[in-house]
Amino acid sequence: MTSRPDRLIVDCLQYCNYSEAVFRQLHAGGVAAIHVTIAYHEDFRETIANIVRWNGWFERFGDLIFPGRQAEDVRRAHAEGR
Repeated sequence: MTSRPDRLIVDCLQYCNYSEAVFRQLHAGGVAAIHVTIAYHEDFRETIANIVRWNGWFERFGDLIFPGRQAEDVRRAHAEGR
């Protein structure tokens, strides 16, 4: 991202097929946080597979994303440009 917006952007309505391209688009758009539901209609095994997938993305795309668990994580993502 070449310039960060003055405002912290949080997207709580995003629902898509996440990928590196989507992460890069969100980053370029200045989005600091997204509320992601990783288990909606999935059964137990599918839910575990989703958790494993997301943990892999956190490792692979650590320059773009990380798991946020509290408000301070959103501020951190914004400050770090992730």
